[in-house]
Amino acid sequence: MILNADDPLVAQYQRLTGFPAVFYGLAARARLEGDCTQAREGKFCPFCGAPLVFDYCHFSQPGQYHCPGCDFNRPGLLVEALEPEAGEGRVRCRLVFNGQEAELILQVQGLYNLYNAVAAFSAGFHLGLDVPGMLESLGRYRPITGRMEKFNYQGKPVYLNLVKNPVGFNESLAALCAGEGSKDVFVAINDNDADGRDISWLWDVDFEMLGRDHRPYNCFICSGLRGEEMAVRLKYAGVPIKKLIVEPDVTRAIKRTLTGGSGSAYLFSTYTALWTAQRIIKTLASEGVAAR
Repeated sequence: MILNADDPLVAQYQRLTGFPAVFYGLAARARLEGDCTQAREGKFCPFCGAPLVFDYCHFSQPGQYHCPGCDFNRPGLLVEALEPEAGEGRVRCRLVFNGQEAELILQVQGLYNLYNAVAAFSAGFHLGLDVPGMLESLGRYRPITGRMEKFNYQGKPVYLNLVKNPVGFNESLAALCAGEGSKDVFVAINDNDADGRDISWLWDVDFEMLGRDHRPYNCFICSGLRGEEMAVRLKYAGVPIKKLIVEPDVTRAIKRTLTGGSGSAYLFSTYTALWTAQRIIKTLASEGVAAR
């Protein structure tokens, strides 16, 4: 088994199953808070029930941890990503594996994408695949629909990302905050069956990070079936009302986001609005290129 050592809910499976396992993980990064305030599922030791102690966490529960009540802790690693960084349009780290080192650069945003890449590299390394070939392949990776998918509108970078739970939304917001320059933000929240009828999970998302410093954001355009509720959530997170816009028409909302005066645009959507959003963005981006 190839397991994420940083997640206690995953790392436990070596002991539970008795199967051979190797582990991968991310080291602490700059500007990392020691006490993670995000919603966390793996708070307690899966073996003795004592509260786990986290020295740091990247988001939700992944990080460095140990149990004060028994010997359960973050296991040793086959592959470790040192100095992980998420920046403008990419993530990078320094991989350490079996006494070797290599730089890994992904042309995608989001620390969770780095986790996925390190997992893939760990599996390939364990199987004896060529290291330079794996690094090159990972560097060429481009995300699928709505996974920090990148578009271009008249020279402006546009990012589309699926949001469906607090942990994923928090990481999307972290990528938004890491982006440089001014930004226009679109959020479409639906509550169809495929999305989940209960949208109370929005109150577990750390939108307060946007309210603490809203200067980089020109406006937040809220759309979808529950756009009004999304705007209310942002208001209580500290985003000024003058920056909040509710536009029920998704096409008009996205067009307004793309044609805003900011240097980039970020669009977040729940599942049933995602494909519509992607189609509209592709159409507008094509029209924008033709008009140049």
